[in-house]
Amino acid sequence: MVIEVATILISIISGLILGTIIGFALTGHRQMNEGSEFYPKNKIARFFVTHAKDRTAIQNLLYFVGMVAWFFVFIALVAVPIVAPEKMGSSVAWVEMSALLFFFVSAFAGKVIGQGVWYKCI
Repeated sequence: MVIEVATILISIISGLILGTIIGFALTGHRQMNEGSEFYPKNKIARFFVTHAKDRTAIQNLLYFVGMVAWFFVFIALVAVPIVAPEKMGSSVAWVEMSALLFFFVSAFAGKVIGQGVWYKCI
């Protein structure tokens, strides 16, 4: 029973992380595409809303490395609820279904949290 609970908790944490990042990014993109002009106080938010031509070469390189790293982090976070039940030795079918369900629910909750984080940053 402990392994099943740990598997579901791992899926929830993975979904929250993924959803928060996606919610943060989508909200920022939506505001930028709507033509909103804002000047965030937060350095991280300011880094993401600065146009590429206004950044230095080192900042653009850092942005590129971050986007490539994000691809691998995204794949890992999505794979966790699929791989975790098998790797942790849980052979019960309901655990796999529960892990996926909790992953999607927590990803949606994380998306809402990410939107709130974006609005706090600007």
